[in-house]
Amino acid sequence: MIDIVITNYNNGELLTRCLESVASQTLISNIRVILIDDFSSDGSAERAERMFNWLCGSDIIVIYNESNFGCGMARRVGIHKALEFDDSEYTMFLDGDDEITPDVVEAMYISAKKNDADISVCKVRFVGGESDCKTHDLGEPGVIGVDEFKRRELGKLCGFINNMLIRTSLWRSVEYSSLRYIEDWPTKMRLLHYVGRIVVTDAGYYLYNHNVNSLTKTCSNTKHVIYTALSMIEVCDFYKSIGDIKGYETFLYPIWLCVYTLRQRIDEVLNDWFDEIDTISRWCEINLEGYGDKDKSEKQGEIQRYEEKDG
Repeated sequence: MIDIVITNYNNGELLTRCLESVASQTLISNIRVILIDDFSSDGSAERAERMFNWLCGSDIIVIYNESNFGCGMARRVGIHKALEFDDSEYTMFLDGDDEITPDVVEAMYISAKKNDADISVCKVRFVGGESDCKTHDLGEPGVIGVDEFKRRELGKLCGFINNMLIRTSLWRSVEYSSLRYIEDWPTKMRLLHYVGRIVVTDAGYYLYNHNVNSLTKTCSNTKHVIYTALSMIEVCDFYKSIGDIKGYETFLYPIWLCVYTLRQRIDEVLNDWFDEIDTISRWCEINLEGYGDKDKSEKQGEIQRYEEKDG
């Protein structure tokens, strides 16, 4: 079975459209939907559940969070549910305001099974906004390794995880990030450590809808800097835990740069983001002691040496 974990927070009719796209899948008989409603107040999950059952006759598992935990924690709940089923082979994530084309799950699943891949990746098409109809893909279809996957993603959708069909058993080694923003990227970086084979497919699309009310579209610059630092800290700690010191060191300068930027906005940061900046400060006290004394060229040289080593 393929478990599609859908997260929803007040997505209204967009959630209905999302579930319609799932119900239209050519492989619907092999799909189990786990809908995590993150304390919505618009009744969207209840309406969508009734519609889904009527539309395709398949059951849908709906879990209602007792408060708004954010997407990362909501997905964690969905993953834990998927791991309860012995027949769960692969997991996919879908935001409640996005959609997928009818053949995409089948195409990814066939490619994954044929090549015994841990991850199968599809193309992404943007819908609406300035990027309307633009497509993101990973080049030639076929089996690639993790290093090649990172190279193809560089500068593109590195923090995007929704266009991936992921072997469910991998989630026994990786917990989804609990961050309320930029939670996909640190999760993905940790996940890739346990992946052996990735297959790129060229059939079907994940449809990324331009939602003006989404968390991404309404994020302030300060919030982005704060959560960029927090996400890099998670990755940094992971690299340190597995003994990848070079990987650990390559994030020290970007984290230091985030902290330097936040100091210029200290009043806003302390008023609105005290807990987050306290977490960052405590981490920096342990990991960046004396690091600020290094000159800029020395810090950047650490990154360059790591990138050259990584190819």
